[in-house]
Amino acid sequence: MRFKALKCLVAQRLKQLGIFRLMLPCNPGRGDPFNRLSWKLVKGELFVADTAEAKQEHRRGRVIGECPPVKLLAYRGTVKPDAVVSRTPASVRLDDVRYSYPEFLVDMSLFSRLTLREKRSLVVQLGMAYGVVKDYFTPECFAVSCADSGVKEFLNLYFSPSPPFRCLAGPPEGKVVVLDPSGEEEFSHEEVDENTTIVVGGVVDTGGRLKGVTAELFPDAVHRRISFHGEVDIVPDRINQIIRIVCEYLTSERSLNEVVAQFLTRDSKLRWLRGKLQKTMVRFLLDRTLIRGVPEDTVREWMETYQISDFLLRKASRHVGGFMVFRPSIFSRVKGETRRRGMRVLILSELGEEDVTAFYP
Repeated sequence: MRFKALKCLVAQRLKQLGIFRLMLPCNPGRGDPFNRLSWKLVKGELFVADTAEAKQEHRRGRVIGECPPVKLLAYRGTVKPDAVVSRTPASVRLDDVRYSYPEFLVDMSLFSRLTLREKRSLVVQLGMAYGVVKDYFTPECFAVSCADSGVKEFLNLYFSPSPPFRCLAGPPEGKVVVLDPSGEEEFSHEEVDENTTIVVGGVVDTGGRLKGVTAELFPDAVHRRISFHGEVDIVPDRINQIIRIVCEYLTSERSLNEVVAQFLTRDSKLRWLRGKLQKTMVRFLLDRTLIRGVPEDTVREWMETYQISDFLLRKASRHVGGFMVFRPSIFSRVKGETRRRGMRVLILSELGEEDVTAFYP
């Protein structure tokens, strides 16, 4: 199921009312100002007054957000508003706008297994993930589950005076979809409706200690993975980044692959590339010198399919001791093979310039 962001529902109503340029008289703050403003409008915390009702000439502003055909204005600019956000009740009310969204839940049942450093990182990611959900849906759509007294006490140290999101003591009820890198099937919007709870494991793994533990969460629920061209490790693994990918996917008409491509990070691509290099490299021996290499076709596929740049290849090469990019002609130079540390090594009679396209670093 696809959803419309809250700002789109509000924009539809404003269009019906003939309002196309809405002025925000204060600082818009963080995140998506239009969606966060929409939440306050539908909750009746803020109101909309047209310029005639406001009985004063409002300054022109510049566009800071848009959900066609409605534009949100702020600051000083050249665009003339036809309505303004008001803190006092006005004739234009939007608290009858109806919406229904899935819930995003970060499960904290593995919190005790984290190191102190990982716990601190998790708290930062929770705050950012909460902001992401507010940018697409509503604050009500985000919560943490299995938050015992220890979890709440730790969260209270970082959120003053208390966490801005709900902390649930037990697991979620109803339909649950767990985002799990080890899931057998790909995540799909077709499995999600307004009654679905999308669970992300509250796991921050800094050293590979907790790899695969997400499979322990809600074993009776469906577990779905997010990948990019079939590769899971290249997808960003921070909680806020995963939730952003899902929110964008559920509110757009693009495929999951297209959405993931938009949010790939340098760190996630570098992590994936290091692993790929270690698995793919061919080892050669030339005059007692060990040389590592990767086929030219493989490197070209990485660059074209997975958005791998020359910069990332050079950076990753420092983590694997360097490598060359070779053409198939190099195999005509092989005169035998041996083994080193249990790995196959091809013995070269020589190495010509025509056999190598690049050296990294």
